[in-house]
Amino acid sequence: MKTNVKIIITVLLLIALAVSPVSASTEKEEVVYVNLENNGDVRDVYAVNIFELREAGTITDYGNYRSVKNLLTTDPINVNGDMITVNTGSGKFYYEGTLGKADVPWDVNIRYFLNGVEYYPSAMGGKSGDLEIRISLAKNPNVDEAFYKNFAVMMTVTLDSNKCRNIISDGATIADVGADKQLSYTVMPDKGLESSIYSDVIDFEMDAISINGVRLSMEFDVDTEEMETDLTDLEDAIVDLDDGVKSLKEAAFTLKAGADSVGGGAQTLSSGLNTLDTKGAQLRAAAEKLNQSALYITEPLGSNVSNFCTAVIQYTRGVSSASAGASQLSSGTGKLSLGAYSLALAVGDLYEGTNELRDNTTGLSDELNDKLDEILDPLRGIGDPTVSFVSSKNTDVKMVQFVMHTDAIEKPEEPTPAPEPEEELNFFQRILRLFGLY
Repeated sequence: MKTNVKIIITVLLLIALAVSPVSASTEKEEVVYVNLENNGDVRDVYAVNIFELREAGTITDYGNYRSVKNLLTTDPINVNGDMITVNTGSGKFYYEGTLGKADVPWDVNIRYFLNGVEYYPSAMGGKSGDLEIRISLAKNPNVDEAFYKNFAVMMTVTLDSNKCRNIISDGATIADVGADKQLSYTVMPDKGLESSIYSDVIDFEMDAISINGVRLSMEFDVDTEEMETDLTDLEDAIVDLDDGVKSLKEAAFTLKAGADSVGGGAQTLSSGLNTLDTKGAQLRAAAEKLNQSALYITEPLGSNVSNFCTAVIQYTRGVSSASAGASQLSSGTGKLSLGAYSLALAVGDLYEGTNELRDNTTGLSDELNDKLDEILDPLRGIGDPTVSFVSSKNTDVKMVQFVMHTDAIEKPEEPTPAPEPEEELNFFQRILRLFGLY
């Protein structure tokens, strides 16, 4: 029984050790130095870690380094896997960790063309002709995107104005710095760069290209009060417009219903008058015959019959005129009903549009502020929290900075001619040469 208890306790201790939390890292800053090949490929990376202790104590840091070096004191640095510890005094402490050929947040690509032909960077020194340098910066998908999303890049290209003339580059700010032309590029967070530099060069040489990645912390005071007031007024006007179109739609359908009702009555009237006109035509024909017969009837009866027939004929003609008018009225009210229906449909479509406009513009001022914050927060340094480039176990990082540069492109040195071998002189020849006689 005691043996079983000992086994259980041992297992529990092993489990506790296995799941024990990682020691908290010490607050620090990271400066990541990147040496680039002249085509932009990474040659090697090392990080300088900066700490400041208020009192003597132990620094705990994390990183998979190939080697580490104390840059400030003689305190030994202890490495246990990816955990680095050092016991040091108060104040600043720096150490350097070599990462080797590590991925960085930006894929840098630099290509050189002379007279339209691409050359290796190493072959460009001393060349003359029409130069084009194509530079691109893009997101490296193999690195935490927090750096690409939140860090701006400042790139500087320096050209000797005695060797490089007619310098043109899109997206660059060009300034004179002594005898040089300095081309400066600023790439905002979450953006890449595609740019070319053009120049006429003689005996081409160029200083190193410098690329710095930093988290911006800029102050922006954007007064949106007036704009918000204008947007609110616009929203209110759109609401009024939508309500007005809704009332117009209801009136249009009421007009259509009225036109349908009038059209129905006119059609009934026209139908009745048409029937009466048909009967009246028969009555008129009989009255005309009777009127002819009245010529043979003695007075005063003949005159009375003739007057009666004349009245009947006039009545039937009036009925005929009324029937024609009723037909025109029915036709007109039909057109009115059709027009009212078309108007109701058109106003209905207009109402759908104004209603959609109302839905899309409601809360527009809030959306404006949200969009401005989305754009400006990375520039203010308010975006994602700062994370360590070296290790995710470093959870208390105040600042990270990237310092990258290529090598300079230099003109090859001309070979030094070998000295001519000296002639061997005998004793008498040396005496003569001493007096200038040989």
